[in-house]
Amino acid sequence: MRELAAYSPARSRRAITVELDDRSETAVLGLLAAVETCLTANEIRSVRIELDGRSYMLAPVG
Repeated sequence: MRELAAYSPARSRRAITVELDDRSETAVLGLLAAVETCLTANEIRSVRIELDGRSYMLAPVG
C-alpha cells in the first residue's frame, strides 16, 4: 500500500480501490507505474485491474 499511498487507496477484502480525479493519460500511467512497483517490491505475480468497467491483467516482466 505504501507505493499507492499518493492515490488514497481503499482496501476491501482482497481488493484495493483507487479513484483518479484527473483521468489524463499521465495520471493513469503514473498509477500503473505505482502498481508495477508494488508488484515487484512485494513479489506479487499478477494483479487484475479494472478501468472504466474493463478488466486487465498486469504482471511485472522479468
